Amino acid sequence: MVSSLTTTPRRKGRIAFFIALTLALAVAQAQTQTTKTTARSPATIEKPAAALEKPVMVVGKTLDGQVFDMQALRGKVVLVMLWSSDCAMCRDRMPELRDNYMGWKGKPFEIVAISHDAKRQDLLSYQQVIASSVKSNQRFPWLWAGEFEHKDSLGKPKTMPMSYLIDKKGMVVETHSGRIPPEVWDKIADLVY
Repeated sequence: MVSSLTTTPRRKGRIAFFIALTLALAVAQAQTQTTKTTARSPATIEKPAAALEKPVMVVGKTLDGQVFDMQALRGKVVLVMLWSSDCAMCRDRMPELRDNYMGWKGKPFEIVAISHDAKRQDLLSYQQVIASSVKSNQRFPWLWAGEFEHKDSLGKPKTMPMSYLIDKKGMVVETHSGRIPPEVWDKIADLVY
C-alpha cells in the first residue's frame, strides 16, 4: 500500500506545475501593480513645478529654421508637448493634435512640439514622413531640444509624452504625463474664451 505522504513522479509533476503557476501569477500581479504606479496614465494631471511659477521660456529654432521665442505667443493659449519620434504613444497622438490644431485655427491658440530625440536625424526622418503625408497648414512648430540654440524652462521630461498647458500670460496651468485627456480641450476652450 502506498502512503498518502509518498510522492510519485506524477504527483511531483503536478506539484511543480502548481508551484510554477502560483509563481507566474504572483509575478504577473506584481508587474501589474508596478505598471499601475509607474505607467503613463492617460489622465495624469500634475501641479506645475515651482520652477514653472514664472512665464515659460522656450527659445530656439524650429526644424524649418525659423527663430522661435515663446514670448511671441503671449496672448495665446499654448499646448507644449515634449515628445520623441521613438515614443509610440507620442506618434499616436500627432493626428489628434493636428485635428485640434486645425479646429482652433484663427483662435488665440497654438501647439508647440519639442522633440527630445537623442539624434536630430531621427526627428528629421520622422519629419520627412509627415511632410509627405500632412498638408503644411496642418503642421505646428517643431523644435529639437538638442539644438545648440534651444533653451527652455521646462527641463527634461520625466515621461513621454509630457504636455504643458500654458495660459495667455505664459504661465503653466496644467501638466500632463502620457496621453492628453479629452478634458484638456475643454480647459483650452475656457482659457481661449
